[in-house]
Amino acid sequence: MNESVHPKHHLKEKVVTLGNSILTPLFNKWENDFVNFGQNRTSLELQRLSLAKTRESLRKEGHPPSRPAICVGYIKTFAEVLRETAAEKLQWGKVDLFMKDYVEGADFLCQALLAAESLIMGGLAEQLEESGEFDLEDIELTINYTDGNVKTLKDDPTGIKLMDNLFAETKEQFEDGRLSEEGEIFGDKISPYCFFRGAQFATTAYKALYPLTENLPDA
Repeated sequence: MNESVHPKHHLKEKVVTLGNSILTPLFNKWENDFVNFGQNRTSLELQRLSLAKTRESLRKEGHPPSRPAICVGYIKTFAEVLRETAAEKLQWGKVDLFMKDYVEGADFLCQALLAAESLIMGGLAEQLEESGEFDLEDIELTINYTDGNVKTLKDDPTGIKLMDNLFAETKEQFEDGRLSEEGEIFGDKISPYCFFRGAQFATTAYKALYPLTENLPDA
């Protein structure tokens, strides 16, 4: 081992490698499930019912239940369910640290799409200010970042192109190491790989779910 590498750093690398390898089969299964559920009519109807329930939840919370918002709401809830599933299946004390990054990867793309939609509808700045989580500089940065996404969403109101673009950016940042850097946008992560896979899951799930949001049944 290189003497310049601190033993704790070397141990962390081994733990991260182990965690990534343990979780990869689950990540693959979850994505494949979303790609293939359309082949099973019962599964398809259950997904539509779940989407209808998400639509009703958005209405009760006072959010416009657009088709992109329904997909995003479903994905954000489902990602948390997957976090619990991984903990139950693997019974490994550190798994939640990895799944936190996975959920944040999915959430990052979802929030970017919602921000673009909010800017189109108006009131994004007010929403951010009222949340109390952002100062004026943060709000300005968020809106500036969102401007390009707004154009993409206007060109393709389904949100599919925007999700593809956001994932392509995340993939590039993962491959060139930028996701490994500490920063204000992504924050600290134990596993950039899990963040990347969470973003990939969100994109895969979104494209599978969006067609199902047309003419949803009553919840």
